[in-house]
Amino acid sequence: MDPHHGLKQFQQSYKRVAPFQIAFAVTSAGSSLYLASKSGEAKNVYLAAGVAMAAMLPFTVVFLIPTNNRLLSAEKKEDAEVKQLFGKWGKLHAVRTAVSILAFTGLTIAALKTAKK
Repeated sequence: MDPHHGLKQFQQSYKRVAPFQIAFAVTSAGSSLYLASKSGEAKNVYLAAGVAMAAMLPFTVVFLIPTNNRLLSAEKKEDAEVKQLFGKWGKLHAVRTAVSILAFTGLTIAALKTAKK
């Protein structure tokens, strides 16, 4: 894909999706921590998932937002720089995605174990 075509798509998508991602992260972390405070046996799993999701908020602020901002203002950047920014963004986003998948998996297992009782 042409870097500047990808850049245009990123810029359009980012503005629509960013508010939802913030809300989902806060809701996921908050509900996990709430369940940890109310749960007996699965407390540690809920707590770990809540802490992991909460940790993604400062991770995003410190690492992803600066990269996002550079991509959002990258119209006049060279193709090589745009590709480098997308590569960095992809690696950072992969970390956030992996943590989210692990947290979701833990929450699902904990919920199924709790529901069996």
